[in-house]
Amino acid sequence: MRISESDPESELEADPGAEHIDGSDDAPVDLPDPELGRATIVYDEPDGETTTHEVDNEHIVYFQDHWQLKTGTDSEDNDVIRRIPRQRVHYVERSVEEFQDRVDAMIEGARKRLPI
Repeated sequence: MRISESDPESELEADPGAEHIDGSDDAPVDLPDPELGRATIVYDEPDGETTTHEVDNEHIVYFQDHWQLKTGTDSEDNDVIRRIPRQRVHYVERSVEEFQDRVDAMIEGARKRLPI
């Protein structure tokens, strides 16, 4: 069994051109940045070997019968995404509560900015 642990991106620095909630140029958007947690996916490689891969929760998603995870960046700083068919995945563990907190914070921030 191979174990691969990657943390392909460090935290991004504040963007000086970020949107502002109150419309002024000196008040940046202040969304809480809770710990997103980690996700572990265990799957079979094409050669039959079982692999365990750990990523940040924000770098893994299930879409169109595939688990997709960010495995790093290429030489031009583009994201490299691995698509794994659901049939090859044994299980995925993730800290859903922390992930849900982040989603809730993003939704709340959008509600404050949009006339709903």
